[in-house]
Amino acid sequence: MNNQREFIEKLSYDDVLRIKEECYQVIEKYYGKNYLAVFRYFKGDLGCFVNKNIRRNMTTGDIDFIQWDYSISKKILRIIECKKINEYQKESQDKLLDFLSKLFIILNKICSRIPFINGYTFKVYKIIADPPYNIVDIIDYTDKKAKTRLNQKGFIKFLSME
Repeated sequence: MNNQREFIEKLSYDDVLRIKEECYQVIEKYYGKNYLAVFRYFKGDLGCFVNKNIRRNMTTGDIDFIQWDYSISKKILRIIECKKINEYQKESQDKLLDFLSKLFIILNKICSRIPFINGYTFKVYKIIADPPYNIVDIIDYTDKKAKTRLNQKGFIKFLSME
């Protein structure tokens, strides 16, 4: 396992994208587009299990990541969903982002009264872009879905919480 981790850590971003694309091509070539669709749709084992066994009028909330800067100077918690430019936007996922943003708006208003989260900022974003993220649209769900367009350098600053 350590050898795999060392290998992964040495890869550049471009290497990772290339390897992923090569894997997608192998799956499509040997198994077809339907297998590739399954591979891309079910990113984890639990998501597949939930999709096949749980009722449909709820969402499992496949969110791309949570970004947390818990340093004394920043105190920021972000929920971020990322979509490629022409990727299908799920209604249930959008509803979840809306719901979470409403919770975060309330938290932002009252967090000064709760010692545990005093000083924190809570945000929900959807990022729409394609790798290598030269042009990125960021939708801030906690600010009336305000939209910002950034170049790659600006996007790196955004992700670095600068």
